[in-house]
Amino acid sequence: MLIKKGLVFRRLRQYALRTWETVSKPKDTSSSIACDVWLVCHPKDFEVAKLTLESARLFVLNRIEKIYLVSTQRSRPPWLPLDVEYVFEGSIPGIEEVSSLLEGESYRGWILQQILKFSGAFFSRKFVVIDCDTVLLKPHLFFSNEGTVLRLAYEHSPHYRALEKSLDIFACPWASFVCHMMAFDGDVLHDMFGAIEAKSGTDWRTYFASFAKERGMVMSEWDLYARFLIQNGHPYILRPWINQSLEIDGQLSLETLIQKFSKHRNSVSLHRSDRPMVVKSGD
Repeated sequence: MLIKKGLVFRRLRQYALRTWETVSKPKDTSSSIACDVWLVCHPKDFEVAKLTLESARLFVLNRIEKIYLVSTQRSRPPWLPLDVEYVFEGSIPGIEEVSSLLEGESYRGWILQQILKFSGAFFSRKFVVIDCDTVLLKPHLFFSNEGTVLRLAYEHSPHYRALEKSLDIFACPWASFVCHMMAFDGDVLHDMFGAIEAKSGTDWRTYFASFAKERGMVMSEWDLYARFLIQNGHPYILRPWINQSLEIDGQLSLETLIQKFSKHRNSVSLHRSDRPMVVKSGD
């Protein structure tokens, strides 16, 4: 009975979201609110990351001040444009400790990349993270005079609620913000880090890693941040996501993706379906 109710809820949620996307036609324009772009990328995804970078330059409506690429290589990738600052992930405080704590876990990289995304707060006051398998096809606003722009995703995973519940973060439980992109306010993130440390009595990165080691892949950086922002009264506005997932098929160009998909999609995600979901027992 519970499974049937859950299925009905998901279908109703999907219908409501798709209907809202159809009728919602925001006319966002360029904004003088400045931000950085913070890209976290494994070397295996560098080819697609080039498209992510190109599309961000073209379609982020906020004024971009600085672009960072974070990866596992100690040396700067030779293909990286000179105006992009390269950050070796091992130089970011806490990353080596988290990596050691999760040694042997198949999803270690999945947790690390979430912590790395949050770590942009130590470099930027406002910054945009876009997954390096996601490509923008139309203009995207991330910060507006009305508040942070949040996008609603189609699928809702209850697995990600485990970490949020442990931290007493309950805002918008019906919504999913897992859209492979997010506008982060550094001040809000630092407030979140402080709240986590006050609640857990330990460093926020250590808490994430310890929780994940015990419970598995039960956290989402997108959902956690969005719910914390909403719960603490920070202003925000909602925008449609309108994304399509694609299988990576040979060499792709931004021009080709725009021609094929931009009529009906705002972005595409070129996913690799080679990572199984790991969820361990728990409350």
